Amino acid sequence: GTAAELEQATRNMGAILTEAGATVADLVSCTLYLVDINDYVVVNEVWASFVADPPPARTTVAVAALPAGASVEVSCIARDPTSSR
Repeated sequence: GTAAELEQATRNMGAILTEAGATVADLVSCTLYLVDINDYVVVNEVWASFVADPPPARTTVAVAALPAGASVEVSCIARDPTSSR
C-alpha cells in the first residue's frame, strides 16, 4: 500500500542523503505524487516520522498514474551540508 511504499521511499532517500554526507535536516523542498489523494492522511503520518523539525517545504500532487504501478513517488531537493552558503 501507499504507507509501505512511502516508508521504503524514505529509507531509500535517507540512504542517498547519507551517501552524500547529508541528513533529512538538509532537505529543503519535497514533492509527493499520489495516485489516490485519499491517502493524504496516511502519507502525512509516514512523512512526519521521516522529516526533521522544522520540516522542508512540501507539495503534494494527485496524479492519474505513476510508473510501475506505484502509489506514491517522492522528489526532494537538499542543500549541500558542506557548502558555506
